[in-house]
Amino acid sequence: GMKPGKQFKIIQSLGHHIIDPIPSLFTFEIKHPLINGLQGLSVPLAESSLIGTDIRCRGPMLITHWGLSGPAILRLSAWAAREIHAMSGPFEIEINWIPDINNPQTALLAFKEAHGKKLITNSPALGLPKRLWQRLTGTVDVKPRTTWSGLRQDSLDRFCSILTQTRFKVSGKSRNKEEFVTCGGVELKEIRFKTMESRKTPGLYFAGESLDIDAETGGFNFQAAWTTGYLAGSAIATSS
Repeated sequence: GMKPGKQFKIIQSLGHHIIDPIPSLFTFEIKHPLINGLQGLSVPLAESSLIGTDIRCRGPMLITHWGLSGPAILRLSAWAAREIHAMSGPFEIEINWIPDINNPQTALLAFKEAHGKKLITNSPALGLPKRLWQRLTGTVDVKPRTTWSGLRQDSLDRFCSILTQTRFKVSGKSRNKEEFVTCGGVELKEIRFKTMESRKTPGLYFAGESLDIDAETGGFNFQAAWTTGYLAGSAIATSS
């Protein structure tokens, strides 16, 4: 098919304004000792945020052999697509591994009270996977034989910070299922949405990735392409 850049140049020549197309819906390449070797491990609910912005996204998170993926990451890549693109290089994210726990310190103190004789590394709390839990405890120098009753307050404070504010440097973007979604395209106010016909050039119709429409993961981008394609096709068939 026609390359997107050439396609948009033709559309521009017909009087349309193009919102700069950039990648969206991608996974993050991260090399960090906290997650290296944990590929395949998933966290049921985590929150990702882009450092330097107020953009935060929640959802399941998956550790991969190249970094981080899953809905919490893909959503962030979609909602922060333009901010990430503007950074034009490595950027930082912050992960809260337990976003549904309002007061981690209180929760950990309660767990400590109930399981004082257990080894910290062997008794993960707050619903986290055991292998990730062991990596997280290692970052605050919890020794393998330390019991919950032996956990010092300063270690508890540092542990709460790492559980809610783990920072990673993202070195690159990886494709989700081998394809990026494009953020950008033909400006939507220039389209008649009942028919997908151009307001600038009668008889010209748009659908799918040519439009400035992109969404989160979950089939929404496919649905947008199918729906706009159906509307455009129906309008063309009716008018001919």
